[in-house]
Amino acid sequence: ERQRWRERGGDFKESAINMYSNGEAGCKWFGQGDMDVLCLDHIENDGASHRKSMYSGGAVYRWARDNDYPPIFQVLCFNCNTKKEMLRRRSLF
Repeated sequence: ERQRWRERGGDFKESAINMYSNGEAGCKWFGQGDMDVLCLDHIENDGASHRKSMYSGGAVYRWARDNDYPPIFQVLCFNCNTKKEMLRRRSLF
């Protein structure tokens, strides 16, 4: 059962990544194309509040699909997503 859940979640992720990257399946900043390290990033940096309303982090992919892929996300790799957060935090000081 858990394996089936993971496989289905992977389908949601792959569909969302492809939709938000126009079929390129790559990081917007550097083009990294490894699906294992790609993620959706909240463009306006409001992801924390959005994620709190969902069951788990993986639910964001299903949420995006169920809401017709709203233009609030971009595809980044984990490194670029972390870098973006570091830059955001630096700008607060």
